[in-house]
Amino acid sequence: MAESKLGVIHYNWPGYDLEGFAARASEIGYKYCELQINDIWDGETDNGEATATATRRLLEKYGMQASAVAAGNDFLQADPAVLEAQIERYRYVCQIIPHVGTDIVRSDGGWNRKGEVPEDQWDGMMLESFKRCAEFLEELDVRIALDSARAVAVTFDVTLPADTPADAVVRMAGNVFQLGAYRIHQNQPRTVQDVDLVPLERVSATRARGAFALHQGTYLDYYYTLSGTYYGREYVDESQLAYRGRS
Repeated sequence: MAESKLGVIHYNWPGYDLEGFAARASEIGYKYCELQINDIWDGETDNGEATATATRRLLEKYGMQASAVAAGNDFLQADPAVLEAQIERYRYVCQIIPHVGTDIVRSDGGWNRKGEVPEDQWDGMMLESFKRCAEFLEELDVRIALDSARAVAVTFDVTLPADTPADAVVRMAGNVFQLGAYRIHQNQPRTVQDVDLVPLERVSATRARGAFALHQGTYLDYYYTLSGTYYGREYVDESQLAYRGRS
């Protein structure tokens, strides 16, 4: 049976620099990781190959290997000159990524941050941009991975018992980083020790609410709890947890 290649994503671990992330992930048992482009290149200098190689060696120090690098490309641009610069940047990113030890470039279509591109043009603009990249992708012998699901707004509306104290902080935690998850051991089930608690807005005496951007179709395993007034796992009382699961 082939070895399971379970990996972890650096940017889902806030508060960890690259070496701290590699050390902790290795300690937990991970061998593979997805990085962001700024883990291997500063975005300005022309020595990306050298810095990518240095990143590969740092990962090797902890017995880890990059499985993919997120390019951070944005092809939804109203200004043709800016789009041209994005494609040229993407080419250079694809050129340096193999030096970190992977041939997979995790790519985005774009975000339309300034709201200047009409939505009915998004698909065509992204498609034409990737077509323009096809030649150098083949030349550089790299593969692209695209997110298959769009982000959607998800609101958790919680009905509280009538006797919930007025000053109680309602919190939740779950199996995705938006809901506080930060480490999952590949050989152990998730426990309350693997998450931070996310506070919900108390909208009335018997209701609390939280809104998050999640990928469409994501399976969610989460719980609600009253757990003191501070962040921290030490305040969790497992007997008070209300578990839920849904897609």
